Amino acid sequence: MAGIGLGAFVLLGIIGYLIGGDDTAAEEAAPARATSVVAPAPVAPPPAEPSSGPPAPSETPSAASSTSTAAPPPPAATTAYADPRCAPASAELVALVAAGLTTDGHELANGTVIEENGTTYFGATTLDALGEMDARSDVWIVRDGAVYSSSGGARNQTSFPRASDELGISPGDPIVIAVDNCVIDLTG
Repeated sequence: MAGIGLGAFVLLGIIGYLIGGDDTAAEEAAPARATSVVAPAPVAPPPAEPSSGPPAPSETPSAASSTSTAAPPPPAATTAYADPRCAPASAELVALVAAGLTTDGHELANGTVIEENGTTYFGATTLDALGEMDARSDVWIVRDGAVYSSSGGARNQTSFPRASDELGISPGDPIVIAVDNCVIDLTG
């Protein structure tokens, strides 16, 4: 009996893992302040009580059959951006822009992008060496692998050339403003 109960518990754990899916990639890609929905962990059946009658049927068949009829897990919660074109920035893009920061210990958080006609509009929050917010939101523009600063903070805190001078894209451009607002939404 104890072996059957332990086997059922292990099987339920495996089924719970398979149904739960692997949300690690979605969680790592999500901005720092995003939340995600977590499915409750499977509950083990209570230990079987000894009985003098014939052994009770194993719960394995019902658990196995539930996997074929179970609904898929709910998708991870997504960040509600001010503009539907906004999306989380890749770690590579964040690293590319962060490499141009001119103050030691500063880093970027809440990286957000809008892709438009081969141009990436990247916005982020700048954090100081203690992890405190230094700048709520700044915007850089990436075209053909080169980074350009757009907003005032981006121009003052990085070594990249000005987007307005090099690309003709001003800080008042509607897409620059849109990605900036998306980052502001993330910072609260």
